Amino acid sequence: MLQVRISASEKPMQEVDVAICQRVFDRVCAAKRITSDYDRDHLAIQIIHLYQDGTTDEDSLSHLVI
Repeated sequence: MLQVRISASEKPMQEVDVAICQRVFDRVCAAKRITSDYDRDHLAIQIIHLYQDGTTDEDSLSHLVI
């Protein structure tokens, strides 16, 4: 049987995953006073990439993007 390894970035995010990323996003936006759409979009992309690469702890995610 052919085994195919699916990376985390290819798996759909579940509701709990999105909730974690949203909390980190909100926390970092408030801490850094991020208001521009460009900066908010960039932050969201960073958080999602880090999460999909395996950093799923909220505090760890926050520290990586602050």
